[in-house]
Amino acid sequence: AQDPNVSGFWETLGSRATHAILPTISLTFISYAGYHLLQRSLLLDNINADYVRTARSKGLTRQQAIYRHGLRTSV
Repeated sequence: AQDPNVSGFWETLGSRATHAILPTISLTFISYAGYHLLQRSLLLDNINADYVRTARSKGLTRQQAIYRHGLRTSV
């Protein structure tokens, strides 16, 4: 569909770009939510892994063990 008040290449290109902003943002948020849920599930699986428990027993705090060992294997 064409805008009735738009003529010319650059005006049409600008109109299409402005009309594509909201769908692009919506699709970005939807795909980010799916990626976030996948990353969360992988991290929850790795928190109880042997190497994270070993790091905790060597003196790392829970957050340090998760950041240094759990997140690396989840990514």
